[in-house]
Amino acid sequence: LPAMAPSSTEPPCNDIIGKLLFKHIGKHPASLLAGLGWWRKYLGKHEALLNIPEPVKCDERSQKARQQGNQLYLSQQYRGALGKYNESICYAEVGSPEVGLAYGNRSAVYCAMGEYELALVNIALARKNGYPEGLEGKLRARERNCRDRLDGGLSRGTVPCPRMGINVETNAKIPFVANQIRMENLPEVGRAFFAKQDFRPGDVLLDEKALMAVVDSKLRYFNCSWCSAENFHSLIPCPECVSYMYCSEECRERDRETCHRFECGIGGKLRELAFSNSMFGPRMFFYGLSLFNDDVVQMMEFCKANARTGGNPLSIDFSANDRVQEFKEFAKAVPVGPQRNVFVFRFCAALYDVLFGKHPLVNSLFTTKSQKLFMMNSFYEFSQVAISLAYCSDLEGDSIVNMFCSLASVLNHSCDPNAVIVLDAGRIKVAVLRPIHAGEQICISNGRAFWDPAPACSDFVCRCVVCNPATSAQWRGQARKLPPQAISHWHVLEKVMQVGEANDAAKLNALQQYVQRYAYLHPNDEWAVALKVYYGMLRVMVKNENETLARAAALAAIDK
Repeated sequence: LPAMAPSSTEPPCNDIIGKLLFKHIGKHPASLLAGLGWWRKYLGKHEALLNIPEPVKCDERSQKARQQGNQLYLSQQYRGALGKYNESICYAEVGSPEVGLAYGNRSAVYCAMGEYELALVNIALARKNGYPEGLEGKLRARERNCRDRLDGGLSRGTVPCPRMGINVETNAKIPFVANQIRMENLPEVGRAFFAKQDFRPGDVLLDEKALMAVVDSKLRYFNCSWCSAENFHSLIPCPECVSYMYCSEECRERDRETCHRFECGIGGKLRELAFSNSMFGPRMFFYGLSLFNDDVVQMMEFCKANARTGGNPLSIDFSANDRVQEFKEFAKAVPVGPQRNVFVFRFCAALYDVLFGKHPLVNSLFTTKSQKLFMMNSFYEFSQVAISLAYCSDLEGDSIVNMFCSLASVLNHSCDPNAVIVLDAGRIKVAVLRPIHAGEQICISNGRAFWDPAPACSDFVCRCVVCNPATSAQWRGQARKLPPQAISHWHVLEKVMQVGEANDAAKLNALQQYVQRYAYLHPNDEWAVALKVYYGMLRVMVKNENETLARAAALAAIDK
């Protein structure tokens, strides 16, 4: 899904925000038109309401969360149990046995789930973090049980089948994108990717790590705060605060070097008061500042000269790991589509200016009035750009993960997609859904596709070939009648999909062949049934591969 702009109707995550923003606007509708400076002065008058106590590490609270996790574990609510154990790990004081106990409890959950590699990793973490010697027998028995089951071939898999990585010739400077792709600027939608050669169903065109991710506050104990990966919720904490967790030491260090050094110490307030994906603004800003080596003046000069001039991520040399150039291309980017709920962006930028303005590191770097104004304006600008170009994944009801990827941000929506986009494990992958011919735009679906029975709610007015009144009839008229052999082949395909012995790679290949063979019928509704099944299976296979790779990484860590 596209990352949605903060909504004027969504419930705030905190009553204070409801009072300061939504109730105020209800009484004073004219404030919808207020500028950023007005909102900053307004929040300054109500600053006392934002002085929420910052939560700190506390063994008593850690123990309470762990006990809640135990109750969830006993009722086989494993995801909830892992969340509570992670909360316990975050709140445990440094050097406390509570840390080891929570890791030990987490290993029991993974053992019950049949994720034995993850269980063994957490057993090692428990021992490393002060697990009580008196309980070592229980841990040793669980370890022996997990190893016996792995030796008996009961792993859920550590070798992906099928593999869903790039399988076409790649760009020499961008090794995670297909080589035969070019970018154009179109009048209505801005940037767009076009194919320079024909592509077949199943070709993986993009496998990109997120430049920046914003994790919903409700997912702080379920997803990595840097890359957004779940990693089976096997996470490690920030050693200094209680609100940020990571899937690896690498992610923890990356965040610490860039964004989290500004968040740590006020992270509880940020988690409590932030809503939607508005944290894109501050995180992008502080990430960029770190790449400018904290040189505020140099960053100001670049942003003022290049803001919204238009960025081209294909010009970046990713083979040289040029993060500075990648950020600069982001800073040049232009938001797509009409900007909705601008007052929410302004309110959030002013809110973050108040909160970050109290951070000692911010005060030491931003010393002049113009520098402080630059920071607040950048919060506003960067959040608008990032949110309009990012994607979000609906994981658990109203809890979402937002991801910005430089190249993926160029893709445009169509209700007649020819490619599939999958957000998972801190990456975005794009695979070909139906044949793409040289010269065609590469389009993905941001939620709705033509085979869906009813249009989905969206944050934009769709003007694709399906929805545009000027093109819709002609598009539908291209459909051809399903020939008899296509029906008989579909029955064969159904049998292949139902055969237990056929692996996922064989099933995916059978679907690809059917879609490719009868693509000339497009957009025939009956053929689209196969297309819809293939669309769903591509998404599932990417997620399955990521889970398999997570087990493989855990196994490698065990064997060190």
